[in-house]
Amino acid sequence: LRPRDLDELIKTEKKAKDERFVVISDCYLDDSKCLRRLRNIFEVYDQSPKPPGLFVFMGDFTRVPFGPTKYDFASYTKSFDQLADLLDEYPSIREECRFVFVPGPGDPGNTSAYPRPGLPAALRGHKITACLQKVEFASNPCKIRWHSQDLVFFRDDLQARARRGCVLPPVDDLGTEEDDERLQLDMSPRERERRKAMREKPLFHHLAMTLVQQSHLSPLPLTQMPIYWERDQAMWLYPAPNAIFLGDRSETQCKMTDVCGVETMMVNPGCFADDGS
Repeated sequence: LRPRDLDELIKTEKKAKDERFVVISDCYLDDSKCLRRLRNIFEVYDQSPKPPGLFVFMGDFTRVPFGPTKYDFASYTKSFDQLADLLDEYPSIREECRFVFVPGPGDPGNTSAYPRPGLPAALRGHKITACLQKVEFASNPCKIRWHSQDLVFFRDDLQARARRGCVLPPVDDLGTEEDDERLQLDMSPRERERRKAMREKPLFHHLAMTLVQQSHLSPLPLTQMPIYWERDQAMWLYPAPNAIFLGDRSETQCKMTDVCGVETMMVNPGCFADDGS
């Protein structure tokens, strides 16, 4: 973008300060409990004078992942038809909101290599696309520009992968703040905040710093996380995005990183199927 274009985007972004996004990970469309939770969400926003501008659904979209023992494509398509039937009850959301669907590791598609393409029409069916006016079946990872901000959406159980691949375990025992005072450690306010964040979410903090510092979504060897080299640029985090939404099965977490003066927020929305987060 040219500097002049960026200035214009910043101006329009300030006018849209009340804009809201809804990010959901592990939304099992074949699970009645998940559909009830979605109904509650839609009912709340349907009564709102301004519904969210964007809904992002990250897989898996079925409770049992696809594999050698699960390959029922008809039931997979039917699960999206159920979502379309649910959205038909909320015309304001269906017409005004934009929907993005990002496949998960257990959804049908190619091998476990990244980036993964979006779900083809043969798998998602035609009912969901006919129901929604603004819908995208994006790749995994997916990058979205919102005015002047770059947003990255990635669905993978990356925290568990990274933990298994550690040569040395992350430092997760920093003591307490009283220990710092007792040892008379001379630290800047920024360093104190960093140590406080590491005490609260040590593994997620290490993962966030690893991804942002090396500017790539795959911190693991190719044997553990294969990459299509011709599409490797889809995994880049350079220039650093404003926010990374990592759909991970671990608990809901949020961390702000600062590398070379550039701030990047990393968010894990949690597992919707487990606790409705």
